[in-house]
Amino acid sequence: MRIGLFTDTYYPEINGVAHSTYLLKRALERRGHTVYVITSRTKNAQSAPKERIYRLPSVSPMMVKDRHLALVVAPYWIHKCKQMHLDVIHTQTEFTVGILGLQVAQKYGIPHVHSYHTMYEDCIHYLPLPKTEGLKRMVCALSARFCNYSDAVIVPTEKVRKKLFGYRVIREVHVVPTGLNLDKFRSYDTKEVERLRQRFNLSSGYTLLSVGRLAEEKRTDKLLEYYKRLETEEKDVQLLIVGDGPEKERLQMQAKDMAIRNLCFTGGVPWDEIQNYYALGDLFVSASKAETQGLTYMEALAAGLPLLVQRDDCLNGVLQEGINGTSFTNEKEFLDGFRYMRTRLIKGASEIYTDNDFARAVLNVYEGLWINAHRRRA
Repeated sequence: MRIGLFTDTYYPEINGVAHSTYLLKRALERRGHTVYVITSRTKNAQSAPKERIYRLPSVSPMMVKDRHLALVVAPYWIHKCKQMHLDVIHTQTEFTVGILGLQVAQKYGIPHVHSYHTMYEDCIHYLPLPKTEGLKRMVCALSARFCNYSDAVIVPTEKVRKKLFGYRVIREVHVVPTGLNLDKFRSYDTKEVERLRQRFNLSSGYTLLSVGRLAEEKRTDKLLEYYKRLETEEKDVQLLIVGDGPEKERLQMQAKDMAIRNLCFTGGVPWDEIQNYYALGDLFVSASKAETQGLTYMEALAAGLPLLVQRDDCLNGVLQEGINGTSFTNEKEFLDGFRYMRTRLIKGASEIYTDNDFARAVLNVYEGLWINAHRRRA
């Protein structure tokens, strides 16, 4: 098949949508399909026509300066996409590039799949408007409207499928988790890991690891509160926070004000090296309630780390309580969960949904739509 992936964010940007789209492209190509990516231009990446990656000029919006919004000249790109002879269009985002994908699909009658990755109702704090229930309902309605323009919707978990049902999405919704390249997380550079250990001044103690974007919806501030209490009771623990984002400076100031001792912020790290950072940890921690799938949770498990994470429906089928980790809802449960897992030396899971599983399931959705489209034309 000839597949067009339309996304406002893509590798080397570091976020769940960019990562999921990148993995899907590679896995589909390994199965012999031709995949085009249409995305926004970022600082460190240009178009690569030989790899069928096309990057549109972009700007950073005032509300979220670490993201990019493509400036789409629609007539040109609609014509350009016609020359790709696409069998299916798969949009990954709902902004300018996603809208372009929708326009191309409607213009040429191409089957259109949309992946709903982000719970925007948890992100209204980015909007320069009063945070009211009315604003939340409007965001949910806009999400539903984009989904209903597509022919089918893909979501990573049952949690998101139920949310879309509540939004009144009428299209068929397929639950397809993003898979991982397991080899990446099960192999790392031992010399580089040791160098990083020295660079971040990590002792031989027990390391809690957090990986992800430093944004309000991730609740890293709450994680710091819980860790402060843990640090006062357990003398040989340390917390390593890997990632960047708009809340970084505020979180660093919070840690300073709380006099947290054994803590290090690494900043953003290249995706190609992330497996070496997972190798630094003994336990993966997160207090986020805004995950659609929790891709970093899967990565941690693949790297052999157990989970100590905020209880959430996205963990259904991933977290096995007492086997590959445990969940919490408050500080006491966080502390109890830490002690339980440390004493039992629990490790991450060995069975993880792979990128090949991911591609196979997505192809089933594509092929069903493609067959139905050709039946209608016959």
